[in-house]
Formats: sequence, C-alpha cells, structure tokens
Amino acid sequence: MIRLLFLVPYPELKEKVDYVLRNYSGKEKVEADIRVWTVEEIPSVPADEYDAMIARGYTAKKMEESYPSVPTIDMPVSGYDIVRALDECQEKYHPKKIVICGFFGKLYEAKDICRMFGMKAEIYSPSDYLELNEMMKEKKIRNCDVLVGGYSATISAKKQGIPSVLVKTGEDTILQAVNEAVRTVVKIRQERLAARCTGPSSIHPKKEYFM
Repeated sequence: MIRLLFLVPYPELKEKVDYVLRNYSGKEKVEADIRVWTVEEIPSVPADEYDAMIARGYTAKKMEESYPSVPTIDMPVSGYDIVRALDECQEKYHPKKIVICGFFGKLYEAKDICRMFGMKAEIYSPSDYLELNEMMKEKKIRNCDVLVGGYSATISAKKQGIPSVLVKTGEDTILQAVNEAVRTVVKIRQERLAARCTGPSSIHPKKEYFM
C-alpha cells in the first residue's frame, strides 16, 4: 500500500482530489489523507506516516523544506489552468491591466497568454508567502485592475481590496501528481530493496550445509 498525504488550500480542490482518487486505476494500492490547509495554517505533520506528500505552490515548497526525508510532489499549474483563469477574469471584470502572482512554473508563459485576451500583465513570483504579503503593498499591484494567482495570492489581494481570480488546479494535473507520487515511491522502495540485496550479507553469504 502507498500512503499519500494531499494538502489542498480550498474545499473545491479537495472534491476534485476525491474524484480523481475514486476513479484512479490503481486505487486499491493507494491510501490517501486529504487535508484542507492554507500554507499559513499547516500544523506539524506526522510525515513518517506517509510515503509521499502532494501539494501545490507555496505549500509544496514549505513541505519540501520542512520534511526533506519524505518526497513532496508539486501539483504544477498548467497552461490550460491559466487560460481558464484569464477567461474567468475577462468575463467578470473586463480588465485592461492585471497582475499575475504566484509560485508556479508556467508563470512567465502567462504574459504571452494575456496578449491573446487583449490584457497587459505584470508578473510577480515571490519566493515565499511571507514575501508575497509584503509585495501586495507595492503601488504597481495596488493599481492593477485584477490580480490572478494562487490561493495565497488571492487571499492577500482580498485583504488589500484588490479584485482577484484564483488559478484553479484541474483534474488532469491532480492525476499527473498522483502518478508521479506512485512512481517516486515505487522507485524508492526498489532502490532500498536493491541496497539490502547488495549489503554485506549478500557479499559474504552464510554457508549452508545439506544432509
């Protein structure tokens, strides 16, 4: 059995994770706990009870730094996730200038995608959520029409009175993360088994006598 811990920042994402796991082809081999915590709320986690942890954005980074002995799998933001967020942004606010803010790899592709929607975009990628909170006070961000970003970014924007749109994680991204977690755990177990098989006892095998 492979034990996974999912950390998700909002209830809607938990529902998507539940759905993906219910329909996962190897579900009989996977046991998962799903916790709804923002990066600021994460308590001490009994990491040794899990084979791998799955999170996104700043939460994934924090878990990786806090529990280096347990692999953390990031749920990456896809280009399609950004397109959906920008489409929602345009439909709700019809903005001329937006800020895209968060901690995900596709961030700089977003500027090109924005041009397709006829929007100008400023890109911000704070290194952690503490830096994110400070960045929200900058004039350029406060003067934008809308902020588009991850959960931590949108929560900070609301505190500053800035309209925001959340970049939501799709089911395809969740499935990709589950597959990667399973592959990672299987690989680690195989490496540990190989290390045991090539240990001192295998180099100098015990003599056996047959009658």
